[in-house]
Amino acid sequence: MRFWKFISICLLCILFSTVVNAKIVFLSIRDDHNEVEGLVMRGSIDIYTMDDDGSNLTSITSTREAGSPRWSSDRKQIIYRDHSAIHIINSDGTNIQHITHPQKNTMFDDNPIFSPDGKKVLYIRSERIGNNTVHSGIVLNLRNGNQNKISDQFIISPDWSPNGKQIVYVIHDVPFIGAGGNLFVMDADGGNKRRLVPEAIQGELAIERYNPRWSPNGKQILYTQREFTLEKRDADPATHIPKAFRYFICDLNGETVNQLDIPIHWKPGSIDWIDNGKSVVFSAQKMKLNEQRQPKEAALSNIYKYHIDTKKITPLLERPMYDYAVDWVPDSPFLVSPKGKLTQVWGVLKQDD
Repeated sequence: MRFWKFISICLLCILFSTVVNAKIVFLSIRDDHNEVEGLVMRGSIDIYTMDDDGSNLTSITSTREAGSPRWSSDRKQIIYRDHSAIHIINSDGTNIQHITHPQKNTMFDDNPIFSPDGKKVLYIRSERIGNNTVHSGIVLNLRNGNQNKISDQFIISPDWSPNGKQIVYVIHDVPFIGAGGNLFVMDADGGNKRRLVPEAIQGELAIERYNPRWSPNGKQILYTQREFTLEKRDADPATHIPKAFRYFICDLNGETVNQLDIPIHWKPGSIDWIDNGKSVVFSAQKMKLNEQRQPKEAALSNIYKYHIDTKKITPLLERPMYDYAVDWVPDSPFLVSPKGKLTQVWGVLKQDD
């Protein structure tokens, strides 16, 4: 009896190790017209997935205007923005669900993310009222449709802590336009807002922090930093003169514990953990520092992996495309997703048995 129970456990582990593989989801701009307009490549923006080594590249959507893709914790679904609304799609590209229905031309929903238990979704709504734009951070309960406003600020790049208790995010908090993104943390209900990283000294050099991501163990936060000067103090990226791009890991008190050894002329488009916290995956565009970008310069971005201990950079996807907005979820053969999308580990199920 013990023998057959052992065999059953082994078969289940093998089954889930083949079905539940870690994946990377990202956006790609395909240059339909083979030309570049201004600072970005003109073409279709769609969602793709690939394995952790860059293989098995798969197209998920053909919407031509997708944005902000993020995995569910069980890797069965992807949440994303399509035009101005939030959608959910199965990881194989089937069963698209419309989650929000913003009013046309007056509302825009973006930056969606699943809660770790998959029961809720956080997204940011921008609504034009008269000559003003009002921003709201909204948590939507997927089971009953209830919505709870947790912020009245324009939140960028939110990320839920693995235990579901906190959210890290970016807001602009300096007096001039076009620079100054910084990291903040709040409770999942919107309370106890606090700055994570001390405000940078904004002299002639402007500093922005972006792309915060909790580590799989919830003890560290990964983020990027852009340093530049402004030829004009406005929001036009063409007036930004890049000086350096940096990649950091900090603890939960906001103290920097490690600057990653990634070339400072590699402009980050996105970043996330991979290999269960041993490495990071990121998209980057190789820039010329101390120069204003030329209008016809090709906007190409590739995806790389950086091993934290060895500092080795491995290309995962290098091609003449603009690939960015990477998202990864931990790979564990013991993850089981029972009814209700609640994640458990096999050890707990075995103990119950």
